[in-house]
Amino acid sequence: MKQIIIMVGLPARGKSFISNKLLKYLNWSNINTKIFNVGNYRRTKYKYNTSSFFDHNIKENKNIRNTLALELYNELLEWIKKDNNTIAIFDATNTSIERRLNLCKITPSNINILFIESICDLPSIINKNILLKSNSIDYKNVEKNEAYTDFQKRIKFYENIYIPIDKQEKIRFIKIININEEFILNLNNIVTNYDKIIINNLLNNNINRKKIYLSRHGESLYNLENKIGGNSDLSNNGLLYSKKLGLYMNKTIKKYELYCSTLIRTINTSKELTTNIHICKCLDEINAGICEHKTFEEVEKIYSEEFIKRKYDKLNYRYPSGESYLDLIERLRTFVFDIENNNNIVIIVAHQAILRVIYGFFMGIKIEDIPHIKIPLHTIIELNPDTYNYNSKYIEL
Repeated sequence: MKQIIIMVGLPARGKSFISNKLLKYLNWSNINTKIFNVGNYRRTKYKYNTSSFFDHNIKENKNIRNTLALELYNELLEWIKKDNNTIAIFDATNTSIERRLNLCKITPSNINILFIESICDLPSIINKNILLKSNSIDYKNVEKNEAYTDFQKRIKFYENIYIPIDKQEKIRFIKIININEEFILNLNNIVTNYDKIIINNLLNNNINRKKIYLSRHGESLYNLENKIGGNSDLSNNGLLYSKKLGLYMNKTIKKYELYCSTLIRTINTSKELTTNIHICKCLDEINAGICEHKTFEEVEKIYSEEFIKRKYDKLNYRYPSGESYLDLIERLRTFVFDIENNNNIVIIVAHQAILRVIYGFFMGIKIEDIPHIKIPLHTIIELNPDTYNYNSKYIEL
């Protein structure tokens, strides 16, 4: 059954942060998801002047806002009707009972609705969010202090009409209080599989994200022979890279946590950084099954049908007696949450397929593109958190 997530809450309370985090995770989990953001839609239709546009006592402006929201929600309904589309996120304030009730009425009964209300009273987070909003396109060419004050006025207009969700509305909802301080669930005895995935993601919210560094192991003996998988040691070039990696990382950052796989080539690459290494089985390279220890030329010759299947669908292709990229996503699900919740800088030394999946998650890459991400040898990938996702930088050593 398809599902619509409807966000609720005052401006600058983290609704878009939550929406984008869910979008990234659900798409990475092979659940086709799309955000419909009313603010972005409004900017394409209406030229913003001042916060007075959000004064609910001005009937004309109220009608314009309601019309725009309804137009976008109808677009959402058209999108979710299509076969491959599964979850839609309606990112707006939806602060009145009337609005929420109307959205429920116009939604087909064969689509589940889940309201997610973000409540926040922490001045540090609210001020940070207002600063982000005051840098938006709404305030292009507007002095920063003026933009900040105007957005505060916009919030006041919403506070005048905001009614938090109550059980009496008889809707399924999750309340998130101060990002991860408290959760209140009222699912009316209907818990979908998507609810479980969504809740798991929401429980792992972290606004204090740090840098993440990704690196393949140094060149291995199997790399020299173009062989798949195995547990070979480092080549001379690989040993040299591990020393360069240790020197660079320990010069660049002082405190970090280091993770690597159980395979000798990642362990020996990591040893040059620190002796305090988290060795994780989930970071082992994709299991190539019957193709392990062979070159791709040998696979093409011996298992020609398998070679063709993999060539045309790397995402879903599973090596006989081995794994697929979808299996890796399942294997790494808990690990990426742990990394995202880590308050320290993290370094991950692993393998090409594994790092493709991890990079794809943090960068919000389309799932079908993940098996084709370039993860070159002897290169550090630095991930820097921005508003909703990460920016990446490749550093060749």
